Amino acid sequence: MVCAALLLIGLPAWAQTSTNVPNRPARVALLSDLHVTRGTKEEQPFHQGRLERALAAVNAENVDLVLIAGDLTENGTRTEFADLRKQLQKLRAPVWYVPGNHDLGGKVVAGKKTDKDVTPQRVDTFEWRMGSSWFSREQACVRVIGLNASLFGSGLKAENAMWQWLENELAQPAPQPTLLLMHYPPFTKKPNEPGGVYWNLEPQPRQRLLQLAHQGGVRAILSGHVHTENVLRQDGILFVTTPPVAFGLPKGRQYRGWTLLTVTPQGEVQSEFRYLVD
Repeated sequence: MVCAALLLIGLPAWAQTSTNVPNRPARVALLSDLHVTRGTKEEQPFHQGRLERALAAVNAENVDLVLIAGDLTENGTRTEFADLRKQLQKLRAPVWYVPGNHDLGGKVVAGKKTDKDVTPQRVDTFEWRMGSSWFSREQACVRVIGLNASLFGSGLKAENAMWQWLENELAQPAPQPTLLLMHYPPFTKKPNEPGGVYWNLEPQPRQRLLQLAHQGGVRAILSGHVHTENVLRQDGILFVTTPPVAFGLPKGRQYRGWTLLTVTPQGEVQSEFRYLVD
């Protein structure tokens, strides 16, 4: 994408300088819940073909960037990650991803510790196979901050390190539009909804994250996990939960698909769901 110089009007004094911004909206594909596996249970034999169709549809849209919001694999095994990497080579645009609970364990709920929770060993294994589980990168004149949402509220050393890094990244708004990419949506209906459930972030890390997002001028928070689509706007931030690639929930009652995002130079984000059929 060609970028042009533009004076950013309305930003604080420290940002009143010329910077590179796109001369057209950036086109970003958002996918989630690929659940790559060689398993044979229920719909698992169809996961590979569904991912192939999704990647072909994304390529046909000539997007500038592909983002994947976790649950890349079913069980986080070496074979599944190898199969995933092979599949992602089919994409023509750069692809960035974050882990989900199926990749390295789920969020920790106080008083409900299970053997499926995130652990330091699972984080290390994921990062050894797939790279860092959180990042800040720029492409097509858009900044993407990827987060390991399973760490939020875990109390692990890695959580503290990610918070410190994130506070620095979102200390002030960036010149270019900023998107947050994570597996769990911060909330499914409203910011003050309770935790202790499978589908959202726990209230304490949720509120801390939302505060930072507002402070850092985040335009949209992108997620998956719930296996159905959802779009909300809260206090100037767009929350987009993309349809799943592998299977919807409740099964047989939700569409599978992905989301096409457009991000204008001014930071306006629009979303359009694209559905897949077998």
